[in-house]
Amino acid sequence: NRPDVVVLSAHGVYDADANMAGLAIGDEVSLGDDLGPMPPVVILSSCHSGPRGAGPVAVADLLLRAGARAVLSTLVPVGVLPNSTFMTRLLVYLRDLWHRVETNTVIMDIL
Repeated sequence: NRPDVVVLSAHGVYDADANMAGLAIGDEVSLGDDLGPMPPVVILSSCHSGPRGAGPVAVADLLLRAGARAVLSTLVPVGVLPNSTFMTRLLVYLRDLWHRVETNTVIMDIL
C-alpha cells in the first residue's frame, strides 16, 4: 500500500546565488525529484522549503510535479522549537478531525 500522507522533517537549504531551495539529506541537497513518486499530501517540516519572490527552483514545487496534490511548506526560516510545537498541534488537530469524521459517519449510518 502507498501512504496517503508523508511528513518530511529535514533541514531546509536555500541558496540565493543558485536560486534554489531544497532539503539537506545527509551530505546531499535534494530537490525532491530523487525521492520517487509522492503521495497525495506532503508536509515539509523544514526551513525555506517553498520560498517565493525571485522564482527559485523549490523542493515544494518539484514535489507537486512528482505527483503530490498538496504540499505544506514554509516560506521563511523557522525555529526548531516553534516548528515542533506547530507540527505536533497540526497532527493532533488532524487526528481529532479524523475521529470526528469517523464518529459522524457512524452516527449518520445508524440513523
